[in-house]
Amino acid sequence: MLVILIVLAITAYYVPLERKKTELKDLGYSKETIKKILDLDYYSKIIDNNYYSPLLEKKINDDTLIEEYMDLYANIHGDKEINDNDLLLYSRLMDKGYDNLQLNALFDRLKYHEITPLLVFDYQWDEISYIDDCIKNRDHNSPTSFTLDGNYKQLYRIVEEAKDVNSDYVLVNKNYYLNETYVPNNLEELSDRYAIYGMQLVKHVNDAAIEMIEQAINDNIPFYISNAYWSYEDLKVIYENNINIYRDDVDDYINRPGFSEHQTGLAFNITPTYENVENFLESETYQWIKNNAEKYGFIMRYPPNKSIIYNMEDEPTHLRYLGKELAKKVNESSLTYDEYYSLYLNKWHDENYKPSEEILNRIPNYDEK
Repeated sequence: MLVILIVLAITAYYVPLERKKTELKDLGYSKETIKKILDLDYYSKIIDNNYYSPLLEKKINDDTLIEEYMDLYANIHGDKEINDNDLLLYSRLMDKGYDNLQLNALFDRLKYHEITPLLVFDYQWDEISYIDDCIKNRDHNSPTSFTLDGNYKQLYRIVEEAKDVNSDYVLVNKNYYLNETYVPNNLEELSDRYAIYGMQLVKHVNDAAIEMIEQAINDNIPFYISNAYWSYEDLKVIYENNINIYRDDVDDYINRPGFSEHQTGLAFNITPTYENVENFLESETYQWIKNNAEKYGFIMRYPPNKSIIYNMEDEPTHLRYLGKELAKKVNESSLTYDEYYSLYLNKWHDENYKPSEEILNRIPNYDEK
């Protein structure tokens, strides 16, 4: 009887174990990976969901698997990698309303720079049409240039008051507005050496702009500020005057009052002193700004070839102050500021979608404001 009991006990242990190994092998896992799956107690989750992909197996073997994202790893085909920035983007889009089936399709078929615009676009019920549009335009798109055939944003559809309005990182666009009473602190008028008469900026932005323009003058590429702070009332007049010019298309060219960065006192437009502004992208001034503006805390807020994302005409003469550290990070990311803010700085609608602190601490750009 003792021998029989021992045999039964051994059988009860080893038969289910061998069955588990066979099931995992049938999914495509190697002997080495199967051992780790069983040791780490991933068997039930993997079998219940029929999870397998080369990426998931790689993550298990090199001990970089984050279990809460197993569904994403399992639905990535080919040799695509998923890193911490991808996980943050995945979580931000889930916080925006996308479900895991939509996100799995997006991350499997699209590149990172093709997915980040969804942070700014309206929620897309039909993600497959968006994917197809991106793939169709892939030959001429890149992290620094992005166009699509479809329209993915209805202007001013969802709006809310801008957050942290007196900060350098405030986001003002066609979703975030400044109210009609907002006037920035410490406005200072620019000298006519650097700007046309009457232009104002917030003092520390004024100081940074002067330092930048002086260096440009020394480099024999002079330019001046032709458009800076405008009050809400000023912007209202400008908008109403342009209705007669652009009529139904006015929102494509002119920001509504409250929705313009010019009300922040942190932004301005430049004009080359000697070069033709109509050929600005071919000018030495453009190259100088592109190479040097971040050293003084400025970014080109509406860079060429990304108008579909920031929903305005290209405006490379429009500079925005963020401070040296943040300006450098934004430029290095190749994202528009709208995307960057939504990914790295914005607060969460639902904290449950927020990645773990372990993940966030590994992302140098993440700094929820």
